[in-house]
Amino acid sequence: MMLEAADRWFAAQLAALPASALSPCCDIGSGVVSAAPGGTQLRDRLIERGARLVNFDRKIAPGIDISGDIFDPADNRQLARLNARLIICTNVIEHIPGERIGEFARILSDCLAGGGYLFISAPRSHPYHLDPIDNMYRPGPEELAGLFPDLNVLAAAVAVGPTYWHELKHAAPGYSWRMTRRLLKPFRNFQRWKATAHRFGWLWRPYQETCLVLHKSNVM
Repeated sequence: MMLEAADRWFAAQLAALPASALSPCCDIGSGVVSAAPGGTQLRDRLIERGARLVNFDRKIAPGIDISGDIFDPADNRQLARLNARLIICTNVIEHIPGERIGEFARILSDCLAGGGYLFISAPRSHPYHLDPIDNMYRPGPEELAGLFPDLNVLAAAVAVGPTYWHELKHAAPGYSWRMTRRLLKPFRNFQRWKATAHRFGWLWRPYQETCLVLHKSNVM
C-alpha cells in the first residue's frame, strides 16, 4: 500500500502536467478500487481533472477493467493498445519475481505512449510483506530510475511514513491480539509469521517509499 506521504507527493506532481497528459491513465496493480472520489489523493485529483482511468490487476473483481498477467504477451498487448499517456505503478515492483524486475520495467516503458509519464514507486525502507511474494527490492531513486534508461527523471523523492508503533496504536480492536497469536505459531504458516515478525524492525523506524515521475520522449 502506498504511504500517505507518497500519495500526497504524487498528487502534487499532477499540477505540473497538462490535462492532455492525463488520459488515458492506466493504474498497474490497482487492486479493487472505486471509480468515485474518496480513494487516494492521487486518484481523486485525476478524477477531478476528468482523466479516464483504466485499472489493471491480476485479480478479477469489480472495478478492475483489465485482468491479466503483465508478463503474458496477449495481456501486455492490451495495455499497449491503450496508448496510455500516464501510467501509475505504485508499490508493485517488490511483488514480482526478482529475476523479472528488468523485464517488468521494459514492459511499463513499452506500454507508455510517446510523450507520456510514468508515476512509479517502490518501498525504500519497509518490512517484508506478501502480495503474494516480496522480493525485498528496496531501491533508492537512482537505482529505480536506472531500470528505465529510455525515460527522463522529472522528479524524485523518498517519502517518509509512520512507524509500526504508530500503526499499532491506531489499529482496529483485536489487531494486536491477532498479531500476537500469529507470532506464537511460526510453523503454521512460516512466510506469514516472517512478515509479522519483520514488522518489529520498524517499531520505531519510519517506513520510506521511493517515488519517481518519469517522462518518455516523443522520439525514441
